[in-house]
Amino acid sequence: MGEVKNIENIGIGKSIGKVKTRKQGNSVVISMKKELNVKENQEFYMYQDENGYITLIPKIPDYYATATDEELKNMDPDNLLKNMKIMDSEWDEYDDPS
Repeated sequence: MGEVKNIENIGIGKSIGKVKTRKQGNSVVISMKKELNVKENQEFYMYQDENGYITLIPKIPDYYATATDEELKNMDPDNLLKNMKIMDSEWDEYDDPS
């Protein structure tokens, strides 16, 4: 796999910079810029495609894990999403009408 000069051309989103791996013990690690607001111990799902591109997807909390059966039965469907935060980037795929 060669170096990709313009990340926007591969269809995975906006480039937010470049990082370099480093060895730490028996692992190879990548540091995340402070500006990305990644919390310490935040969990991610990690995927690698056939071209070797690695994608990290933040694990979100299960909002229903602590709900009782009664709370689940009494949920108001109109308010289910009121506490969820949708990031603008999640809607980017809908901006292009093609």
